[in-house]
Amino acid sequence: MIYTHAYPQDQVYHGGMPDGSKFITLDINVIHCGYSAATKSELIRRTTEAIDKHGNLPKKKSRRVYVLIREVAEANLGFDGKSIDLEALRDPPAGLAPL
Repeated sequence: MIYTHAYPQDQVYHGGMPDGSKFITLDINVIHCGYSAATKSELIRRTTEAIDKHGNLPKKKSRRVYVLIREVAEANLGFDGKSIDLEALRDPPAGLAPL
């Protein structure tokens, strides 16, 4: 699950001072131990590139894209009234698409 938040320029502060820059944060929730460190790095890189391409951020400054990956215990995550099963997501039964 990925949530994005765009902050209005008049609500952006850096070092306690108004900055006026546009920036975006991405909150990504994944199952604990579901992704390797390399996969998480790639996820951060690719989501940042997508925001850079489509997020209408100023090109003169740094991209100002913050990515936070939260690892959630498998028992604490559900979908459509059922608990998430990491192994079922990795290897779904024949004929069923993964969530």
